[in-house]
Amino acid sequence: MKMKKNNFWQVLIVLTVSLTGITSCNKTDESFYLPEEQDTAIMFVHKFKQEDFEAGKQIVIEKFSKAIEISGQSRRTYFLALPDSSEVVAISFFHKNSSPNDWLSSEQREEVLGLLQPLYEEPLSVHEFKAERIHDSHSLDEYYPEQGDEVIIFTHLFNAADYETGKDIVVNGFSQVIENSGQTRRSYFLDNPSNYEVVNTSFFHQNSGTDTWLNLEERNQVLASMVPLFRAPLLIKKYTVEEIHITK
Repeated sequence: MKMKKNNFWQVLIVLTVSLTGITSCNKTDESFYLPEEQDTAIMFVHKFKQEDFEAGKQIVIEKFSKAIEISGQSRRTYFLALPDSSEVVAISFFHKNSSPNDWLSSEQREEVLGLLQPLYEEPLSVHEFKAERIHDSHSLDEYYPEQGDEVIIFTHLFNAADYETGKDIVVNGFSQVIENSGQTRRSYFLDNPSNYEVVNTSFFHQNSGTDTWLNLEERNQVLASMVPLFRAPLLIKKYTVEEIHITK
């Protein structure tokens, strides 16, 4: 049976739109800055008074996003929230053409900090890293974190003599376990040699559970191998992605 000409074109348009929808997320995302290995990442930890948490969170997300736009820097910033401890974490990756020092000394940033100062329970904490490895684990397509996704920040503090060994286990050992687990994840392995510190910021696709990972036997075996190398217990904190801000 022949398809009418008009119906043919209607079906073709629907198929084209559907296929575009499947691929548009990656194309749109790739047109902006994506972090690369050895890029600088700065983690800003904002700890607010409980009654000022919501107000502080909005200022951090909205005002800093605007200040980054004004700065003209190429950045990708993940705004994370942990309401139970009144905490907002901003992890900002800097393109190689954008200076972290310029941002830290910028007038726009200082203006926002002035608004936040009365709301803080503790002073702002700033931690600078290099991206040692960026690991993408997926089954069908590249995964880019989205608003509402869960993220766990694992902080590994090693003895000075054991730092290189520990870093290799975190970066390579856990990457392999993530692959074996079949989870869809994007993990940023961040390195601070001056503090013998490796931080894994791991974003979980909604089809991949954080509890499944934390209880995984293979993961716990790798962790056990590192315990003698630690100078402090592994710190695990779970957040929710509130906003992702990207500038070209």
